[in-house]
Amino acid sequence: MNKLYLNLKTFTLKIHNLIPSSLVKYFSVLIYLYILCAMIFSRPFVGLNIFGFLIGEITIGLALIFSALFLITYSDFFSDFDIKIVRIFKIIFILFLVSSSLSGSNLTNLYTYKTSSYIWTFIILFLAYFLLTKYQFTENVKLASIFVLPYIYLISTGNYPNIVIDFFNRYSDKFQFIKASDLALSLFVVLLYVNKKYKDEKFKIIFSLFSISAFVPVMLFNSRGSIISLIIFAIYFLRYEYKMLIKNKLFTLVVLLASVAVFFGSTYRVYGNFDFYKEPESFQVENITEAVKGITKNKDTAKVFLSFYVQDGYLMSWDPTTDWRLDIWQDVFYDLKEKNRLLTGYGYKEIIPVMLDPTAPGRLGRDGLNENVHNYFVNILARGGLLQVFMFLFLYLSIIKFYKKRHNDYKIFMLLIPVLILSSLDVTMEGVQFPFIFFTYLGYSLREGI
Repeated sequence: MNKLYLNLKTFTLKIHNLIPSSLVKYFSVLIYLYILCAMIFSRPFVGLNIFGFLIGEITIGLALIFSALFLITYSDFFSDFDIKIVRIFKIIFILFLVSSSLSGSNLTNLYTYKTSSYIWTFIILFLAYFLLTKYQFTENVKLASIFVLPYIYLISTGNYPNIVIDFFNRYSDKFQFIKASDLALSLFVVLLYVNKKYKDEKFKIIFSLFSISAFVPVMLFNSRGSIISLIIFAIYFLRYEYKMLIKNKLFTLVVLLASVAVFFGSTYRVYGNFDFYKEPESFQVENITEAVKGITKNKDTAKVFLSFYVQDGYLMSWDPTTDWRLDIWQDVFYDLKEKNRLLTGYGYKEIIPVMLDPTAPGRLGRDGLNENVHNYFVNILARGGLLQVFMFLFLYLSIIKFYKKRHNDYKIFMLLIPVLILSSLDVTMEGVQFPFIFFTYLGYSLREGI
């Protein structure tokens, strides 16, 4: 046993030393291009078919392989990292195997790894920390990042190129516009990157406040979760730029007034008025094929925020969408408790049972394909039970402590809190593009800071 352990140690350390700098460079460029495409095209990009496999499937497959290798990797490989985080992730991997065994999940069935993708995508954090930060991007890359937000704003508010739609309709498994949660994450990551890489304080404040002001109406139109996360992000931004804003009072006043103008201009572009109401038929995206025109519709997310009440032991809401999600989340908990699976979860072999409840129709969505409970932590509870939930919470707490120890501040909250709140209100971590972007930048931030 000791001989096997020493051989494993020697092997992993040799692999670490043999990684050439050119490979790191190409890997870093590939990640950057992946993130850029994921931000600009979102879900249709990961649905592109390459030799019979979707990009998203290939991504999860590679993440699974790296996770398996990670499980047997000797600890000296992580000498520049918090070993506690490494061990927690390994425990989560083991808990996956335990839950799979107890539930009879088939480890040779690809569906098992689809439903557990929230585990495997976490490996991207480690890859970004150890590889991505070793290669310094050029000034052109930094410059390109500035134009991401204006572009995704334009295509999300009525100017999606028809040629791009036709391309994804032909070569991707589905076409859809960028969801509000993906827009929010792209906004957070780009603003954090710009504030990290650019030294001109006034430029950073102008770019950040203008961007936030422009995106608020877009978020408000599409999703309550995204607007809540955006407000929290804005509060953190203002807190960390407080001294600069107070020191330059005239500059601050001018920028704030200009930001208000940007907000109203964006509001008119999105709503066509200033009362935050949109007629369903009035919001038509220009130059969009007939097949996808019906996607845009009125959600009235500005109307209902606090509409909660308790009935028959359930927390409910007058807002149908909110009530739909609350009902699912509470059903998951009570059903697990009733079946004595609260600690280990349902496993990964099938759709979460409460989603198929005939007494609660509509949980599978209009197309009958929805399997998600629209909550990151409830999904973890459903699949891996309370044991996995506690380990994931411990994992994020350990990340916060590691960041504080390394950078002597808590700026990591500026990324973590908005994203985790957003993920607790929507389908984000169960996909591919969202966790890929999030964990890449989280790993980058752990080394470089926010």
